[in-house]
Amino acid sequence: MASKPRRIPGIAPSQPHNSILQRAVYRNVADKRDRFQNDAIAPDIASAAEFLDRIWPLYEIARYDAIGPVGGRATLPHTGRRMSHKALLWFQFLRSDGNLSVGQQSAALVVEDIDGLMRDGMLPNERRVVALLEAHLGEPIPRPVGDETSRFNRSLQPTERYRIGDQFDSTDISLPASKRRAAIPFIKRQRVWRGQQSLNACQALHFLERDLQRKSPVDLSKLEARYHAWGLPHYHVLPMVATRTARLAICMASVEPMRKGSWLYRLDLVQAALVARKYNAFLAAQKTVTATKGKNPSKNLILKEYLQKI
Repeated sequence: MASKPRRIPGIAPSQPHNSILQRAVYRNVADKRDRFQNDAIAPDIASAAEFLDRIWPLYEIARYDAIGPVGGRATLPHTGRRMSHKALLWFQFLRSDGNLSVGQQSAALVVEDIDGLMRDGMLPNERRVVALLEAHLGEPIPRPVGDETSRFNRSLQPTERYRIGDQFDSTDISLPASKRRAAIPFIKRQRVWRGQQSLNACQALHFLERDLQRKSPVDLSKLEARYHAWGLPHYHVLPMVATRTARLAICMASVEPMRKGSWLYRLDLVQAALVARKYNAFLAAQKTVTATKGKNPSKNLILKEYLQKI
């Protein structure tokens, strides 16, 4: 028997105007909704510094491998699965909770420890304690390394991960913590990564708006009623999102259910303001780059301009 189709927020099968929306286009926006919020607060510098300190043993191993007989570029792994047995043994003894008295662990166990560290920034003993506490309390507890720090790290290529972490690791450890953390390249690159994430969300929203531009006035009126377009403020300082379809697209990325499982929605004005600001910056960046570089400019050029505008 075929599985039941997953419902998409904002599209109800019972609605008579269901057919006027392209499900895939709307799904793409719905899946990226949280990316519009990713710079509401600054990156967690303490989390980044903590994570970089924890993976210090991997930098030591990468340096050694780069200057060894084979040589090559220093890289940090996504996982420990391709590391040599010698490197795995070295990691076991270098890590902060290493215990020389227990002897050599199996390669499979050390690989598992490295994979866990690169996944969530926690060492095995911490992961066990966190699991016990969460089981006892019945709710999540703060982790030593934030989720965004871990997700950003996983997005990096091995050579880039080594480069931006090595700059932190090579700073003078005698400096005050505030000065050592002030210029972490990891954080600077994380801000760019955030911009890339929200740019992708804006591109998805742009495809949705282009689909809306092909709808009839009657269809647009139906969608405006469903997504509360009348409640969206007029953002006078954001001229690029003043069109009817841009405002509707912003509303469609900013509604949430009145209650769980409900198909009645309310407009989240905080979310709408974030979406409007970033979508305006995206459209302005696209217009500027197209005017100077011609049609179909590269995504990197648009990103550079976009980061200056948000």
